[in-house]
Amino acid sequence: MMTQTQLARLPALAALIAAPAAASPLANGEHESETYVGGLVSLGGAEPIDGYTVMASAEGGHQLAGPWWLHAAAGYGPSIDRFGGHDLTASTTICAQAGAELRTCTRHGAAVCLIGGADAGVQYAAYPTSLYPSGDAVTYHDVALVIVPRIGLDAGGEHVRVRLAVGTAVTVARHEDAMQFGPTTGHVEGIDLAAGVAYQW
Repeated sequence: MMTQTQLARLPALAALIAAPAAASPLANGEHESETYVGGLVSLGGAEPIDGYTVMASAEGGHQLAGPWWLHAAAGYGPSIDRFGGHDLTASTTICAQAGAELRTCTRHGAAVCLIGGADAGVQYAAYPTSLYPSGDAVTYHDVALVIVPRIGLDAGGEHVRVRLAVGTAVTVARHEDAMQFGPTTGHVEGIDLAAGVAYQW
């Protein structure tokens, strides 16, 4: 039979067991982060100008459950065509996307994490035909709904992280002023390599 002293300790023991795990510190004194924001610089290639892009992007994420995170990003940058005047400022690419991110890490506190995911989004490009020697001085516009799969690494400390990723954009639907570039759906709109820094808490 339990003594009165043991019975008196039961409420405190029950409260300790019932405390939510999310509120408990990790074994090393850290708390698992649930949100991050950061900036990226990416280099790649994109349609419809058939050229190279240099983009600056902002991104963020929030943990949904376990290894699953919500992810969102937006980017802007100039493009350089491969065949025309090679003018860095003549063409513009803009993108916005959101989706899911799967993160698997080496330990709690996330020293090194492998990330993978897919976003749905919109990609816009404006490019003048004057880039091409035989073109008229007309600016065309392209808008595409895209799926953006990506893989990468996320590494660092409790708060400051370095993120590396490679991704591509596959067309779901597309409209452009000049219809000379490839199929409407299932076409790869772009591919890029991105690197940046994020802050998580």
